[in-house]
Amino acid sequence: GRPGHGPRAMTMWDDSGSDEDEMDPEEHMRMEALCRAFEDLCHELRFHQKEWCLRNPSYRYKGPAPLHMADRLEALARDVRSFAEEDSDLALQMAAEVRADHLAAQVEAARLREVEARVEETERRRRAEVEARREVERRKEREEQARLAEDARRAAGIRRASDEERDASRGPSVQFLAKRERARLEAEKLPTLFDLDALPDEVAGAVLRQMGAYELAATACCNKRFRDLARTDDALWRRLQLTSGRHPRWRVDGSWREAFFAGAEKIDANWRRGKFRRLEHRLHSEYTACVAMRGDLGCSGSADHDLAIFGLPPRARGTPLQGVGLLWERQIGRCVGHGEPVTCCKLAGGDGDDAFSSPTLALSGTAKGEMRVWSLSQMPTCPWRAEEDETWG
Repeated sequence: GRPGHGPRAMTMWDDSGSDEDEMDPEEHMRMEALCRAFEDLCHELRFHQKEWCLRNPSYRYKGPAPLHMADRLEALARDVRSFAEEDSDLALQMAAEVRADHLAAQVEAARLREVEARVEETERRRRAEVEARREVERRKEREEQARLAEDARRAAGIRRASDEERDASRGPSVQFLAKRERARLEAEKLPTLFDLDALPDEVAGAVLRQMGAYELAATACCNKRFRDLARTDDALWRRLQLTSGRHPRWRVDGSWREAFFAGAEKIDANWRRGKFRRLEHRLHSEYTACVAMRGDLGCSGSADHDLAIFGLPPRARGTPLQGVGLLWERQIGRCVGHGEPVTCCKLAGGDGDDAFSSPTLALSGTAKGEMRVWSLSQMPTCPWRAEEDETWG
């Protein structure tokens, strides 16, 4: 327990064999100072004794006693030894206990660090195993997607071959042949302004490339030579497909003509019949405040302080997923730099007369008046960049 609360707490007073009045005053003052120092040191040690702090709530445990307290106890023992050897031994014993407690605390701290290191290593190995399993699952999923895509392509080829074979086996009907013959006879009666067959192939091709989709179809129906030229001029169908923003923006079976008819038969027909489904795209972590479109390219500003550049069909050609289908929407780029929510945005630059031309600039602003101009020249905003070596005619 803690020594007494007065200078007589140390036993040196009892070992002197004389009264207080017979002692030298300076010696008496020195003994009182040593007693007070010993008492204060014992009082400080109470804050480093866990059991004492648990029994006395007024003392808050401060951890193991530091080594400098052992040094102070040893110095006090040396000063007291000339007066009372028992008190000196007591101080030395307390110093030894302090050093032992400090050493035990260091050993326990080292043990805890070792345990924490083992736990962290175990957790790291567990995360590595989980990541390895996820990578295996992702690889299997990619292989499954590739297999499904290949199966879908083969099935489409089989259906197309079956449809062509069925159409070839049917042949034109008698009513159709009679109607076509009557139309031919009526056309022969019309006056001829100029002979289309006399035009060179280069001139005729240039004329066809200036036509729209419906004009080209009508011309091909009334002139066999123009129909043959249109069938063999793949650049003509590429121009129609890309300038009108039609789907798909890539070759089908190696031909732009097949791509044009695939879009006409499927996409356009589904739009006319109302056969479509809504898809939700998420490019921001906060709500979207503004959206701007240029053809199939768009930008959106959000409260997360970012401006996202994204592509819509047919630009963002996706990959088929099991149970999902094609993933159309794709993020092309991200403009980061605003310090406030983006409230307005616009795409600019490029060919202003062409609604489907690729923009070269993006403008964005915040509610506090900050405005930024972003250059899109380094972004892959052109969906047919790989086809630049071909001519449009």
